[in-house]
Amino acid sequence: MIYTPGDNDWTDCHEGQNVKGFDPLERLTKLRTVFFQGEQSLGKRTISLRRQSQDPGFAKYRENVQWD
Repeated sequence: MIYTPGDNDWTDCHEGQNVKGFDPLERLTKLRTVFFQGEQSLGKRTISLRRQSQDPGFAKYRENVQWD
């Protein structure tokens, strides 16, 4: 499984009527920590991924990937 977060997964978290105290950048950092650690896709049968973060100029963008 390859998960690509959309902006609703992290930027809109502070806009809900009953939701207070969420920082969008902290939420994005949490998503990166939970879902984008390795160089393999998620799931039982994984595939190798090339991450944009392998380029030093884009080191923090682990969620952007390519695969064959």
